[in-house]
Amino acid sequence: LAVRETMPGAHGVPRVFILTTLFARVAIERTSASKIRQRGQEPVEVVFANPYTDGPRDLFWVPTPPTIPPSPPAKMATIEAGREVTMTTYAGHEFGWRAVGSDAAATPPTADELDGRVAIVAGLSRYALGDAAPVIATDPRDSDAPFAATFANNAPQRTMRLRRPSDTTNNKARSPETDDVDRDIAVLAPRQETSTEVRRGDFVDWLDAETDELLYRSVIEYHGHSRHVFADGGHTTLCADATPPSTATRRATFMEPAALNGSSSYEVSVLTEAPFIAVVHNWTTTAECESLEAAALRTGLSGAQVFGQQAIIADRRALSANLYWDRRDPNALTNSLIERAFALTTHFRGYPLVPGPAQEPLNFIQYGRAEEYRPHCDGVCRRRPYARGGRVATLLHYCKIPDTGGATVFPKLGLKVRAAPNDALLFTYKGDDGYMDDGFTLHAGCLVGNGTKQVLTMWMREDVHDAEPWSDFLS
Repeated sequence: LAVRETMPGAHGVPRVFILTTLFARVAIERTSASKIRQRGQEPVEVVFANPYTDGPRDLFWVPTPPTIPPSPPAKMATIEAGREVTMTTYAGHEFGWRAVGSDAAATPPTADELDGRVAIVAGLSRYALGDAAPVIATDPRDSDAPFAATFANNAPQRTMRLRRPSDTTNNKARSPETDDVDRDIAVLAPRQETSTEVRRGDFVDWLDAETDELLYRSVIEYHGHSRHVFADGGHTTLCADATPPSTATRRATFMEPAALNGSSSYEVSVLTEAPFIAVVHNWTTTAECESLEAAALRTGLSGAQVFGQQAIIADRRALSANLYWDRRDPNALTNSLIERAFALTTHFRGYPLVPGPAQEPLNFIQYGRAEEYRPHCDGVCRRRPYARGGRVATLLHYCKIPDTGGATVFPKLGLKVRAAPNDALLFTYKGDDGYMDDGFTLHAGCLVGNGTKQVLTMWMREDVHDAEPWSDFLS
């Protein structure tokens, strides 16, 4: 969010003040706008005007949907009587205001204590505090009406079975008697295609006609999303059960530093040196994973969101919750995991990492059947010089492994990792020359076949500290 307040300066020249605020306590998933067909995917500028003549009003950003535990509204600006500020924000965000001179002004308000609130909608460019709420524009892509879509099998040697699964997201548009039944649509030989009726939010699964293995899921992201192609190769081939996991190029050992009050030794299977990718065996215990799962459930697992709105997102389908560095208990499990992981990464890569609350929160992710995270990079993966405050490494803790599917693959390297429960996967993307990886750490969490997958993702950044936390940086 960006705030710009314009007021007269010397000789009538406007002075512009810019304040940028990111909120670490609000779990907003960052997903490529090009992959989302939804209102609010582009930033908008909205002018907020204070028409009240009795004094200034404080403007607040209101977390939506409400977080668990509740996060209070965040003050963004004070608007003097008759003045205005410009906000760069997104459709779906919500703002509120209250009089500066109110008795409660000394304490942060709850959302219910604000004098008024307004939700940003597409097309809104100016809003006077206290005006009637703007009416949201209708986007034809949001329609739930049925339409015809084409599904093409571009696999050169694989016959595919198309199936409409029972867990399609748009059940409200389907008859109750078909909601809990998987239904085959067609069997497609190589280079064949077919058409069928779908609705926004539907799923269509692609299964190997010979083995019945689930290989891909098409997601109808918007009304009119009318062509879907299965192409064998890339991460899909790596993820298939027939592709064996990669083997280690060497073995190593990591001894937990005495400074962390530990004495554990961990076996490490190194898969590649540049970029450094390695599996750390028995990194966590079952009891630790159970504690992490319990903490995530207390926080509340939620689906991927974009700018505070539920979205139909093809690239990442899972439930997640953020877990934070505990400032009150230095021996908290989250703290010890972060400290141990940072020591591991520094041991193998020499990065000057500083654990603590300035780092990103841990992200606990749960994948069910047919859920996945398609190929993506965690940090900058174009060959660019390292940017201060950026991510340099990722550690994935595997708490639960599904019966089938759910591997982690690196398509450009041809690597496949099928970890055991309690293992961890470390991969780094800042080279010895100070340049970032050139796409080799592009990775995917494969489609889960049967069972549940639970992982804890930890991202590591250099050059962050309490005065400049991770949220001050974009990369």
